[in-house]
Amino acid sequence: MYRYMWDGSYTVEAAFIVPVVLGILYGWMFQLFYLHDQVVIDGMLQEMVVLRQEKKECGEQEIDRWREKLQEALWIAQVDGFQLQKDSLYVKGKISASAVWKIPVMQQFLGNRFQSSTTQIISSVQPDTVLRIKGKEEISRGGD
Repeated sequence: MYRYMWDGSYTVEAAFIVPVVLGILYGWMFQLFYLHDQVVIDGMLQEMVVLRQEKKECGEQEIDRWREKLQEALWIAQVDGFQLQKDSLYVKGKISASAVWKIPVMQQFLGNRFQSSTTQIISSVQPDTVLRIKGKEEISRGGD
């Protein structure tokens, strides 16, 4: 008779403990996947900016190809915005992405949307050229 009373208490304890443990594990795994996506976004953006610096022209078709390649590499995030610009001094790339999870209880504690934005800027000319360009701008404005 005592055996049955103890078996029921284990079931009640497990009913409380298992969802908490599984929720913590799921949140931890979601953060790991999100961190993976952040690293992929940062690495691919750096690669795109460096390649854009080396090439003189970059068409919309090539940018769309990079965006599709990036989206395929991501596990949980979706690419929201994608920019790649080049001017006379700098090459600038910017990617914004977001991830959503749909667990009602976890949304109460952590929210349901994680957003990030990454920007990479590198110089497109050598430092001595930048000094000459800035010097010419200074002279053309009437400075000393």
